[in-house]
Amino acid sequence: MTVALAGVGACYVLTGLALRPAASAGRLILMTGGAATVLVAVNPEPAGGGGSLPHTVWAAIGFIALAAWPLAARKQGPLVPAGLRPGVSVGAAGVLLGLLVWFGAELIAGGRQVGLAERVMAGAQAVWPLAVVLACRLRQSRPDEPYQPRQR
Repeated sequence: MTVALAGVGACYVLTGLALRPAASAGRLILMTGGAATVLVAVNPEPAGGGGSLPHTVWAAIGFIALAAWPLAARKQGPLVPAGLRPGVSVGAAGVLLGLLVWFGAELIAGGRQVGLAERVMAGAQAVWPLAVVLACRLRQSRPDEPYQPRQR
């Protein structure tokens, strides 16, 4: 688990460094989430329970940053990749923040779905940067073609 968390955190940092089409603030927040994820790995919870304050603090910072970065990464314009457009970014952040609220509610209430909520949230937070990168790659394959919304 430690190696996986450290690897995922490093990938968030590298993605933030490489995601040039995104706004700088979003990239910095994504990298902050990645660094916090690495620090979660460095501060594991003790075996047998009991919790760890550093683990909890870094996890909270990481989860919040990874849920909020799409809002700060958004850009406007006809050539902006789909994953960075305002409506898409707001929707993604809304879903990620909603999952974070679910996880927090399960933790606070001592619910039986804490593990599920954490895994769904962490999975969504891991998938969204990939989706944005793929949207940017697709945009690069058609650099001069402006975005045309579908007509209904």
